Amino acid sequence: MVDKQNFIEKIRFYRNKLGMTQAELAEKMHVSFQAISSWECGNTLPDLDNLCELSSVLGVPVDTLLRNQNFSDEQSFIGIDGGGTSTEFALFTNKGRILKCFKLPGTNASNVGVSYVLSIFCQGIDCCLSTGRPVKGIFMGCAGGLLDEVYKKLSEIYPDIPIHIDSDGVNALLSADGDAAMICGTGMVFFRHEPNGSYKKFAGWGHEFGDYGSAYNYGREAICAARAYEDGVKLSSLIYSIMKENLGAQTIKAGTNELKDVSEIAGKAYIIFEAYKQNDPYAEEIIHSEMKRLARVVQSVCPKGGRIIACGGINQHYGNITLPILKQYVSENTEFILPALPPIYGACRAACRYFDIPTDEGFFKTFSSDYRKITF
Repeated sequence: MVDKQNFIEKIRFYRNKLGMTQAELAEKMHVSFQAISSWECGNTLPDLDNLCELSSVLGVPVDTLLRNQNFSDEQSFIGIDGGGTSTEFALFTNKGRILKCFKLPGTNASNVGVSYVLSIFCQGIDCCLSTGRPVKGIFMGCAGGLLDEVYKKLSEIYPDIPIHIDSDGVNALLSADGDAAMICGTGMVFFRHEPNGSYKKFAGWGHEFGDYGSAYNYGREAICAARAYEDGVKLSSLIYSIMKENLGAQTIKAGTNELKDVSEIAGKAYIIFEAYKQNDPYAEEIIHSEMKRLARVVQSVCPKGGRIIACGGINQHYGNITLPILKQYVSENTEFILPALPPIYGACRAACRYFDIPTDEGFFKTFSSDYRKITF
């Protein structure tokens, strides 16, 4: 027999997961809003045809909708991966089910300031709380500094929810099984597990001082090469052409003079890799130069080699190019691991750790299955 309350909760859960209102679900199913409302209130149940249509629209098998599965004993948490380019939020349960997941702009307070960062965090947390599910705790793994100030303000705004805040390195370290984590995103930083259960940070000096292998470095090199070519220093006509097409400006100088934000410059990193794929020798030179300098940090972090989790946008999108080159300049015992899930998974595991909740293979499988259904 179908458990009516269980069925009601499932409709609400999968509808909210897709970000649909009752009216939007009704429109997609070609039924009235009143019909959806009646199902979710438990006044009536859909007939067989509507049940099949409901299954199709929600992207969930009929037997999943009908199977008795008690969601009420699951606790909800919020995991946050605050990067320099984007910030990912996940409302999830102790069983690994993702109730809501989305991205907002970057939240590196060192770059954009505490006030702006707080506005983004509050927007994301409020969106998670809008589902109506009680949240037992929040873990935030954030890039940049000023974390104490961010924590103090958020604790005042959400006094009833325990909040833990730490570096985004924690997210990376818990995203897979490794000895250390190498984040090459907008910036670059390393974190290594220590024997006492803590972690140690390496590098992460900031874009002004050389975040080797970072998107900012590649973006800056692309801009420099294009501006040099425009001024007659012919380093790479291909990088110049791609940059010109990207900017759509009359001159490279006019287009790049407007690039003031760190993330805007980092956004030009793809130009180096696009040129590399087209066998541009100068692009290859830039990547090798970045990897040689990055290798010095790797050797300091893991002098005898080890398993290094490779996170961040550069590793995620271009690791097939950068990591084999980096491998040439480090210890032969060094292994680079591309995690199956992004750092938001590590943030959610960190949230569970703070509340002594195990994250076993079942947690990973459920989280992984749910995450792969999400489209941003």
